[in-house]
Amino acid sequence: MPGLRSRLLSLLNRRQFRTDRFDWGYIRFYFGQFGEDAVLQNLIDPPPGFEGFYVDVGANHPLYLSNTHAFYRAGWRGINIEPNPEAIELFRRHRPRDINLNLLIGPAGEAEYYSFAASTYNTCDAALARSYQEQGIALRERRRLEMVPLAEVFARHLPPGVPGIDLLTVDCEGMDLEIVKTIDWAAQSPKWIVIEDRDLAPETEIVRYLRGCGYELAAWVSLSKIFRLRPATAGGVAT
Repeated sequence: MPGLRSRLLSLLNRRQFRTDRFDWGYIRFYFGQFGEDAVLQNLIDPPPGFEGFYVDVGANHPLYLSNTHAFYRAGWRGINIEPNPEAIELFRRHRPRDINLNLLIGPAGEAEYYSFAASTYNTCDAALARSYQEQGIALRERRRLEMVPLAEVFARHLPPGVPGIDLLTVDCEGMDLEIVKTIDWAAQSPKWIVIEDRDLAPETEIVRYLRGCGYELAAWVSLSKIFRLRPATAGGVAT
């Protein structure tokens, strides 16, 4: 049995994993790329039965590397946003309680969208797209897409009766700051934000911007920074 469990965990983790009988009772699972969902569950510490609301921008896949799937399984629901139509079909199949939108988020206008064979590399950042190709990652196609600001998505798609957004997660390969800048903070300030920040310094443009919107850095997991809305913040402005 221990050998079977080790093989099972190796398959789930995509790397060699060995356990004995004692280990098995203490193993925890996560879906996020760097365990962001595990960190969030400890930080948020929702009471039993709490059904929160999330928005996942650049959601990519309903399970693989997902920051929100564990919350979905715990009874939460939300909005998943992804410009890749193939990914949205997976969300419609595996996240039927969610609102699943095939949209590109950004400042109003058009952008060049680079789609790679490995969808986790899809981006609107031309420099990043070139870098990926130089690394040998195959570009599948590029196309012009209309961008929609997050403020517009929130206004149109937040369901009636939802008091606010408990968790916003943004992973958009180099476009993350531009995306959160499209939020109308006076209308909607998510309680928690997870955002990819490729600048590995503690003080970055993203950190400074979100601090000015009333947030504080609560945790940092590899490329992901986790922010908490300060209690004395109203309408996205620190008071």
